[in-house]
Amino acid sequence: MEVVENMTEEEFLGELAEKTTSVTLREFTPDGVRISYNLQGKIRGQYDADHMETVDAIFKPDGTYEFESLGMDQTVDGDMLLIKSKGTGRQLSPTSV
Repeated sequence: MEVVENMTEEEFLGELAEKTTSVTLREFTPDGVRISYNLQGKIRGQYDADHMETVDAIFKPDGTYEFESLGMDQTVDGDMLLIKSKGTGRQLSPTSV
């Protein structure tokens, strides 16, 4: 069964606790630094699951960044939630990812 839903911005699904497991510098460009990083953790809330995610981002010289990510949550029952997101942000410190 395939279910595709668009969520409202305020809908709370759970609390995600994750850690960065790897960071790869992809390319230095005049627009900024392209990186990829992988995260793993657990989500607890409306459902409990293991979480994996890959983020591709470009960190720009002005301190902003753009990202796209693909994630997967899998419950102990074998249910799977696939996540695709993109957005923009601003670095809080020189080492924040």
